[in-house]
Amino acid sequence: MPKMKKENMKIKISTYGIIREVLPVTKWECNNNNSVPLGKVVEEIKEKYPDLSKYKFVTAVNNVISESGEKLSEGDEITFIPPFAGG
Repeated sequence: MPKMKKENMKIKISTYGIIREVLPVTKWECNNNNSVPLGKVVEEIKEKYPDLSKYKFVTAVNNVISESGEKLSEGDEITFIPPFAGG
């Protein structure tokens, strides 16, 4: 029986502020079609876009601030949020 080709897991990317300038993508494909930790995906993105490492940011998954161990699934959205100030 022939092996079925695994499809890459697709994730949406949202960025704001300065992060948008160094991370100009709206989609990301993981080499894994199962759940994968947020931290692993962020590290993959930093490898491809090393300037991202120069900035502080928090990440949210599906609009909820998340820790690096959060498991991602097909179609999830990662948002990179830079520090902000306001009043």
